[in-house]
Amino acid sequence: MVDSLIKLGKDLEPSWDRESFPQQALKALNNFKVTCSLETFEEQVAQWTLNVLKLPKQINLYNTFGEPPITFFHNGKFAVDVYFWRKNDTNIHSHAFRGAFKVIYGKSLHEVFHVETLEKFKSDMLNSKLTCLSTQILTAGDSQRILPGMELTHRVVHLENPTLTLCIRTVEDTQLNQWHHLSSGLSYTKYNLKEVNVKQILYFQYMYHSNSLTALKYLNELLTRMEASATLSLYESVFANEFGLDPVVSDIIIEHINNLCHEELWFQKFINHYDDLAYHLMEFNASSGDLKLLAHGLNFNFSAESIKNLLGYTENQELQQLTSKLLEEQTIFNDEYYGDQVQKINGFMYKLGDN
Repeated sequence: MVDSLIKLGKDLEPSWDRESFPQQALKALNNFKVTCSLETFEEQVAQWTLNVLKLPKQINLYNTFGEPPITFFHNGKFAVDVYFWRKNDTNIHSHAFRGAFKVIYGKSLHEVFHVETLEKFKSDMLNSKLTCLSTQILTAGDSQRILPGMELTHRVVHLENPTLTLCIRTVEDTQLNQWHHLSSGLSYTKYNLKEVNVKQILYFQYMYHSNSLTALKYLNELLTRMEASATLSLYESVFANEFGLDPVVSDIIIEHINNLCHEELWFQKFINHYDDLAYHLMEFNASSGDLKLLAHGLNFNFSAESIKNLLGYTENQELQQLTSKLLEEQTIFNDEYYGDQVQKINGFMYKLGDN
């Protein structure tokens, strides 16, 4: 099937058109047939990665979107990717490209949102309001268009481990920005840190162990030159330990960004979002897709009727039984907020019994 993925890209080249590419990509994916089991495809990819003399240019080199993401075709205009998903899900986001995607193995929850701009903090920072327009289950064979910019804002939650997504997407839509949207009301341009930024942070660590005062002046100068969205990307990267920094150095950078930005409303919304996430059930640790979907629904205040419809249940009793199982999933709880989380689940179950 690897050859079919490469052929998929080559067959699209003669009719390539940027503006109509979402429809072109969707048609191609609808016609694309999965011809083997997941196990066979995994083995084919293993052999291909071992034997190919040179990989196509990779859209995502690291596990920043997919676990891993692999580009099978890239001609400078568009690419064919497969994203292998284990536990990670996407944030709510809008795209800096156009195309289409298809679930080829597994199952996902697809949520589509409307973004209302309430205020512009900066050119790359918005005070926004999110409204969920639709939720649906995507199973193997289902395809969706990827429209550019705010024309499609969505989140994909993967309900089987693994789930594989095939994506055909443009690669040089330079007039578009990738936006991420937080439930706290912040929308911001997702900024990919440049090589120079990575080296600056690593050099700061080197300097800090030689002369901490000089290093801190360097860090302050670096941060004051950064755009707001780049500062958030740096914060996220350091917090996730993507640089492999010493813990002390990581703490210093996080603290410095906090001190520099804490009075900014956009930064407060950013921090509030991650503070709120601490109260959430750790849905990615659920032992089944149904339990993950239920935990996700509780985290984001889905109605019982909506959760039942997504699960294909007809009776409240079925959902009560699943909720009882969720209480047994110790890995989904945050020790610090265990009592609050259990109370939320119990409250949901009692309401089901009353209806």
